[in-house]
Amino acid sequence: MRKALTITKMTLLINLRKGTLWAIAFIVAVFSSVAFYMAKSDGSLVNELEIRISYSYGITYSILSLMIIALACFTVRSQIDAKNLHLVTSMPLERKWIFAGQAFALIIIAFIAEIILLGTIFTNSWFFSKGYEEAERQVAYDRYFNTRREVRPYYIKKRQVALNYAKEQGIDLTELDGHEWFYFYHDALRQETLIEAGKNKIWQFDLNDVPYEGETVQLIYKFQKGNKRDPIQGFFELTAPGYNIYFKKSIQAHQYVEDVIEIPINFIPDNGRFEVKFTNTGKNSVVVNRSGLIFSYQKGSLWENINKCFLSQTLHLSVSSLVGLCAGIGLTFSVASFMVIMLYLIATGHPVFQLVMVDYEFTIAPTFMDGVIHNIMSVAIWLTKGLKAPELVSNISSGLNIGWDYLITSWMPAVLVYGLIASALGSFMLTRKELDKVQT
Repeated sequence: MRKALTITKMTLLINLRKGTLWAIAFIVAVFSSVAFYMAKSDGSLVNELEIRISYSYGITYSILSLMIIALACFTVRSQIDAKNLHLVTSMPLERKWIFAGQAFALIIIAFIAEIILLGTIFTNSWFFSKGYEEAERQVAYDRYFNTRREVRPYYIKKRQVALNYAKEQGIDLTELDGHEWFYFYHDALRQETLIEAGKNKIWQFDLNDVPYEGETVQLIYKFQKGNKRDPIQGFFELTAPGYNIYFKKSIQAHQYVEDVIEIPINFIPDNGRFEVKFTNTGKNSVVVNRSGLIFSYQKGSLWENINKCFLSQTLHLSVSSLVGLCAGIGLTFSVASFMVIMLYLIATGHPVFQLVMVDYEFTIAPTFMDGVIHNIMSVAIWLTKGLKAPELVSNISSGLNIGWDYLITSWMPAVLVYGLIASALGSFMLTRKELDKVQT
């Protein structure tokens, strides 16, 4: 371990003397500040901060990720090309410690860069807010320092919605051709969101954790279709099986307008699970899309968000540096940088691949081979998340609490697998590479 720390110190000193660390710090601070002050919104402090933080954070972090990748490729490749690594490997030192030492040095650089990024954004936000009145600053303070969480209702997969609808209607899907299945599928999705006059619809919620902070929770709703002249009329009911609670609220709303119902915290059961039913008492049918119903409640703080953001993004930058080191050992600097950047861009496009999988499932009766191909593609798409940055920018910019459930169960496993593969492969290639002799 001491030998690995020696390599770490040497790598850090080389980057410090070359000015690499100072250059990264300068670029992060400048790009973050320029993006922050170039972005504009409607003039209100809360909206201005949301847009400015989102642009500044998103753009600068992407640039930082690419810089760390390029630095990792250059660090090991330059030492190989300059024969410096040949001299190090000629000493009685296991090569896995060489790889570990350089990786740890890059992780420290990523650690410092992330601190500079978060510190710059926080400083710019603080200075920018000084130009507003105390009342607006207090509103922004409440939004960002007391974060909230948003929870959507439970929904089954869209294909399953179509299958359930076919069962209800007594339709044999195997008798439908491609065009008929297409129209039936979309009709089933429309029926899922449609609430006809005099009918009702029930959604199931699970807020996951209790107790909640604050005195109320918010039910945020938006109707996507209704009569433009007549308001949408009806009432919401909140019930929980096995609990003696009942909340009812009549509403009059208009389409495409977001409204809020404040619900006292004592109406939420201890386990956070309940049902919400809307009964349409108007004359017209209405539509509530999958994103049209949200529960929002106070959860966590800004400092908790910053800690989660710092830990997760430092881990992501660390894995990016491991992949860059691995590529730099086996390839030239230009090829290695291009390959890792392409892997990073592929990871960034992970949501697109998920949409492709949804389209792939768009078939009436999947065969056995369809299932095999689907599983292979699912594993491959899951692995692409290994270089994908955690989706935290929107949470930070809008004052939403970052959930451990997303980081630990959805994002982190693929990143750890990616990092382990890169570490093992990089150490193996360094062990097999002919570097024992100082060549002239």
